Amino acid sequence: MTHHDRLFVAAVTAYDEEGAIDERQQRVLMRYFLGAGNDLEFVVNPEAGEIFHLSAREQKKLTTITLDEAAGQMPVFSAVLANTTASARRPRPDEPSNSASTGSS
Repeated sequence: MTHHDRLFVAAVTAYDEEGAIDERQQRVLMRYFLGAGNDLEFVVNPEAGEIFHLSAREQKKLTTITLDEAAGQMPVFSAVLANTTASARRPRPDEPSNSASTGSS
């Protein structure tokens, strides 16, 4: 068992004026926390946040942004909310996305 003796940070999600995830501002937010010191662990898609209103694509986008920015500098925990294991594994091809792709799959 691993002992976590760091502060867990669960930040808000940055949205643009149309209600889509604002990738640029989300990255700015992550860089802010990265600059706060080495004693943090980041939680993305926390159950205390917007996860209940995010599509699978949006959950994945936030996780991708967070992992890209953290780049191994801090531990990252990512929650997944889905009704089935299969739907948690990948977004449905027909699922609409309110945000642009992060370029990763």
